[in-house]
Amino acid sequence: MPIIKLEERKLFGYTLLAYNEKGVKVELNPLVQSFTWSGDLDQSAMQLEVTLSPHDEMKTLVKPGDRLVLYVFQTDTGNTIQLFSGMVIDQQLQGGFAGSTRLVAHDLMYFLLKNSDDFVFRNMKASDIIKSLCGQFGVVCGVIDDSVHRIPSLVCRNHTLYDTIVKALQITRDATGDKFFLRADASGIILRKKPKDPSMWLFQGGDTLLSANFSESIANLRNHVKVVGHAANEETSPMLAEVKDDASIKRFGRLQEVHTAEETGKDKASALSVAQTVLKKLNKPERTARIQAVAVHGLYPGDPVQVYERFTGLSGVYYVKNIRTTVSSGSATVDLDLVFDEA
Repeated sequence: MPIIKLEERKLFGYTLLAYNEKGVKVELNPLVQSFTWSGDLDQSAMQLEVTLSPHDEMKTLVKPGDRLVLYVFQTDTGNTIQLFSGMVIDQQLQGGFAGSTRLVAHDLMYFLLKNSDDFVFRNMKASDIIKSLCGQFGVVCGVIDDSVHRIPSLVCRNHTLYDTIVKALQITRDATGDKFFLRADASGIILRKKPKDPSMWLFQGGDTLLSANFSESIANLRNHVKVVGHAANEETSPMLAEVKDDASIKRFGRLQEVHTAEETGKDKASALSVAQTVLKKLNKPERTARIQAVAVHGLYPGDPVQVYERFTGLSGVYYVKNIRTTVSSGSATVDLDLVFDEA
């Protein structure tokens, strides 16, 4: 698989612009104290948090509803890449001697998270569902790869647009094995099929990897799972399925999880499948890793990275769960929370 080494990075700088409701542009670089852009695999929307120095017109210079756009440019070539574009959601003014303004903006994925309704789709592809939802709610689309598989029926009650799309993509993945990533870029909401041999950043100790941490916990381990039906008038709920791992129980003791079957999954075959899935997911230690390195660009939650660090034993491919890039006082670092399995 193609590897991107940190020494192959170019020297870079940043430009931060604000646009008000009339489209008037303001360059914020002279006022910027620090900024952080971040994202989490479970939250979907990327966030930009900016701290600005005091300014006489700060209260009106940038307001909620205005748009922030962050660019990174290579100082040797002048090439410019848009890292972030989003709407200011929060503004916080702090007075006094050390006064400042804090702005928080979210990218277009915010609108997929904040709009909900009842949705019914028949014989449609996930890619067409995305186009339909974005068109209905006025969210700009960029490149949407064809997901090919037609979903016979998808009914979502009181779902956000994001949850509806994730459900459609999961059905597609179960049917075809194809994986996609959904995010926002300069063109709008995009859906791209994940390549089988993706490029990935390489982080290694003794180079520009600044720190690394590895942890392992059995706090949430479960090695005995029961699935029960709805109790109705009975004193105890009827047990529909039970699975366990005797070797794990011998090693760690009995750690049991009980699940109540959904209305649509009361039969024992479905309950057994649920029990087996839950046991497979929970019957192992939780392993997490965190690294800090010199900042890189073009890295998002869900992306694979390679990490090699001798003391923690980190060695191989991991997946970004959370990314947080911070620029302050001439330094630029990235903090990554990593997971061991692809989402």
